[in-house]
Amino acid sequence: MKIPMIVPVLFLAALLCMPASVAFASAKAPKPAAGFDGSPAFAKLDLRSREAWRQAASSGETGTRLECFLKTTHPATKDDEALLRSAGYKVRTIAGTILTGDVAASELPAVAALDFVKAMELAVPVSIKKSE
Repeated sequence: MKIPMIVPVLFLAALLCMPASVAFASAKAPKPAAGFDGSPAFAKLDLRSREAWRQAASSGETGTRLECFLKTTHPATKDDEALLRSAGYKVRTIAGTILTGDVAASELPAVAALDFVKAMELAVPVSIKKSE
C-alpha cells in the first residue's frame, strides 16, 4: 500500500505549527513567576534563614518552627507585636528594635513582608563552654 504524497507534507506542516514545548518533549517549561523566593521580603532574610525556609518548603515540613531574631525599623510597639503575632511570629523578647521569637516556616513570608520588619536572622544556639 502506497502512502499518498500529501501525508508527509501534512505531517511536516503539523510539526512546524506546534509550540516548541509540544514538538520537542525535552524542552523545559518556563519557570513560574517568582514567589516569595524573589520578593523584597525574601531579601530581608539572612542566608541561613533562607536555606532553612527552602529546606522546610522542599521537604513539605512547613510546620517546622524557626527560631529567629527580627530587626525592626523602630522600637516595637504593642500594635507591632500584635501584627507579628497575627502573622505567625511568637514574640519572646523585645529590646528596642531587636526581637526574639519563632515562626513556622509556612508563616515566615508573612512576617518578612511586614513593613516595619527590616531584617530576619536565624538564631544560633549559644554553646556552653567548659570552665577550665
